[in-house]
Amino acid sequence: MKKLKIFLWVILIGILGLIMFQNKEYLLEQQSMTFNFYVSEEYQSPPLPNGVWFLACIVIGFLVSYFFNLVDRFKANRTQKELQAKIDSQIDMISKLRSQLETIETPLSETSPIEPVEDTSSTPDPQIPNQPSTT
Repeated sequence: MKKLKIFLWVILIGILGLIMFQNKEYLLEQQSMTFNFYVSEEYQSPPLPNGVWFLACIVIGFLVSYFFNLVDRFKANRTQKELQAKIDSQIDMISKLRSQLETIETPLSETSPIEPVEDTSSTPDPQIPNQPSTT
């Protein structure tokens, strides 16, 4: 996969180099721009090659898209931190509940077996005097 990625980058750079080489005359031709802000007098830029103007437009486009997405990234980071705090609190609650459950629960091997109670209601208890018989 790494070799494929390198190969694709080499092809992309080669295609861009070919386009630039074939359009070298146009990219090196110098032009100046006139900016009219309607508030002050017109600004005449110094003559620059067309390639510099293209590069400036690409950089400005990257910066504009970066700043427009900056707010969304801050919101996403805040949401991620809130959700991580919620996960941590829930993990803490689960561990507390498990420890409570372990203290309440005792294995059956540790408890004494329950002995069955015999039904002695039909025979009178010899230790209690004047007990009527049920027969």
